[in-house]
Amino acid sequence: MVKLVWEREFAYLNIIQGNFFHYNNKTIFKPQEKNSKGKIHEDWGFFSNDTVDQKIKPKVFYSEGYVSEFVLEKFSSKDNEFVLTSIDNENLPPGFRARLTTKLLSEKKFSEKFELASPGKDYGMCITNLWSKIV
Repeated sequence: MVKLVWEREFAYLNIIQGNFFHYNNKTIFKPQEKNSKGKIHEDWGFFSNDTVDQKIKPKVFYSEGYVSEFVLEKFSSKDNEFVLTSIDNENLPPGFRARLTTKLLSEKKFSEKFELASPGKDYGMCITNLWSKIV
């Protein structure tokens, strides 16, 4: 049996007369051996459709204090996958990059892969998740 070390709340909404898409995420990491205090992580994302550039551009605000603007780099309906790459970051060193890959596995399950790259370096894995809808 797998010991649950976190809980997550996630909500999606169309906002401002349906012109924008918003999500909020709250993940509560329970105390464990390598993190005796636990942690609460939150991020809020706002997706806009830049009709001039013809690109979807999410902007994500993180509880750690940084903000990232992403662009939809890849969308594959065949693979049920999309990739967001950061184009601007606030409160991070210049040249810092992030990439989020999300893959729909079924109607109730998806995977996430979040990668970070320090200035001048290649992407490295930060966190991977497999999410299942239980409600």
